[in-house]
Amino acid sequence: MTTMVEQVLDNSALLTEIVRQADFCWGQIYGERPHFEIPGNPPSR
Repeated sequence: MTTMVEQVLDNSALLTEIVRQADFCWGQIYGERPHFEIPGNPPSR
């Protein structure tokens, strides 16, 4: 498990995709619209 987590944390594209999918699922479960950051732009507040 530790190796898998380290691989995800070492791969920014994979980490971004996992977070994106988690945000999408969260939005579906709780009826909220996810707010995705655009690569290269500062995070929204």
